[in-house]
Order: sequence, then C-alpha cells, then structure tokens
Amino acid sequence: MISGYEKELPLNADVVIAAFDAATTGRLSLTYYSELKGVDFLKRVEHWYEGCCWYNYEYGVQSPNINDIVKCSYGVYSSKDDRMMVNEKIHREQFQRILKCVTENAVIPYDLVKILVNKVSHPQSYKNNSIAYKKLGFIACALVRKYYNDKSKKEEWTLNLEPNKKDRSYQFGRLLAVMEKIETDTYDSDEKREANAIRLQSAFCERPWHYTNIIHQKLAPYFARLKQKNPKKWHFSKILIGEIMEEISTYPEKDLDKKLSDTYLLGYYLQRNELYRKHVKNDAAEEGEE
Repeated sequence: MISGYEKELPLNADVVIAAFDAATTGRLSLTYYSELKGVDFLKRVEHWYEGCCWYNYEYGVQSPNINDIVKCSYGVYSSKDDRMMVNEKIHREQFQRILKCVTENAVIPYDLVKILVNKVSHPQSYKNNSIAYKKLGFIACALVRKYYNDKSKKEEWTLNLEPNKKDRSYQFGRLLAVMEKIETDTYDSDEKREANAIRLQSAFCERPWHYTNIIHQKLAPYFARLKQKNPKKWHFSKILIGEIMEEISTYPEKDLDKKLSDTYLLGYYLQRNELYRKHVKNDAAEEGEE
C-alpha cells in the first residue's frame, strides 16, 4: 500500500495532519496539527505498522488499528456482547494520543502498555473463548513488542520464539504456556473449563516461582493422564519443561520470585503458538498414518 502511495504523493509534497473536535453544534476546535513532507509521512506510517504487529491467530501477522487499541486499553468489557465499550470522549482523546505516536515517531506511552498487560494478565475477567480477550492478547503483544523495541532502538524482540532468550520474564512466560498446554491436552473435545495455569495467571505474574510450584503440583494428575493418552506428547512436554527450567535456573535465586515484567507475554504467546502449531501438525501426521 505504501509503495502505491509513493507513486501518487510527490516526495517533497507537504502533508498536513489535523484533528478537529466539534465541542458544540456549530463550533469546531483544532485539537492537533502537524506538517511534514510526503516522504517523511509515508516512512513514519510504514515504521509504525512494521513495528507494531503480532500474530492475530488465523489471520497471521497483522498490525492492530488505532480504534481497537483504544477500545482494548480504555474500554470496559461487556460479557453480554463480548466486546469492549469505551466512552466517546475518552475514545477521541486516546485516539489522538496514539495517532501522535504514529505521525511523530514517538514511543508509545508506557501507561497504555501497562493497562493492556494488566488486562490480559486477568483472563478470568472474560468469558471462555472470548473474542474480545483474543483481540486483547494480540494487541497487548503488538504494543509491548513495539514499546521495548523503540526504547532500545533495535529489534530486540522478534516475532520468532527464542528458546535461549536471556530474559527471566520471557522464560517464565514460556513455562506458563507449556503448563497450560499439558493440562488442556488431556481435556475431552467438549471440555470448556480453564486450565489451572490460566486461572492462576495474575498471581503467577506477581510471584512466578511460588506459583510455578503450585501449578506444577496441580498438574500431576494431568501429566499421568497425558502419559497414558499420548506418550510422545508427554515425553516432549517433560523435556521442554526441563529445558525452560534450565534457562530459568541461570538467574539468581533471590530474583526468581520477583514480579514479571511485561515481556512475559511475548514468551507466553510465542511458546503457545509453537505448541499449537506442533499439535495441529502432529494430528495431521497421525491422520495420514491411519
């Protein structure tokens, strides 16, 4: 799309970005104004969308639109409609705030990132298989990744799973995803309940080492069931947990139970994506053998 616009918009053309607000009928106020060259405008738009993106489930890698970012950040969840409802005034104010990040190459405000991470860390606040929660997870990861990459001024956080990533929170996020998958792999096809790892996610973020032990204890019967149901998957899960625990053990013992940083979400979702991709692949292979 950017390549197409480059042909229509002269590189040295002036571009004006303005926001207006109709405070009352008949009165229009200018709330934001910026001028830049066409080439800079296109580069900034491209920079935003290339950096602010994540896996949006079956749609692949996408960048969330600003409206959805505002709704997920500042909206109130309605379980009846399974969507976020946001006040119109707040929507206008926050939309303009994020638009400014796009047009001025500014770092995303951290309070926005923190709100999203806090919301996605409380999955029990949303109904099972919530579309709104899935969108929330996608948007939270996109903004966490963009925020930390912009701060470090390099692509430190990629869209690929990094098993040896030197980040304690990232590794604990991976561990949470594996513990969740072990339990859900033993469920019947019509079973809808949440895994212990999900129910305890918010507590896990506060004291990861303590709740790792609690979740692991609760996993014992599911581990035994998985061993009977699918020995290959049980063996793979056991080895994977061992590898992640080995990475976690490289950090000082006094730091293991410290609150996780926002980057745990990236480790969690990337590991989760990888596990479900392997699950689909293995199921297809088994059907082919039959």
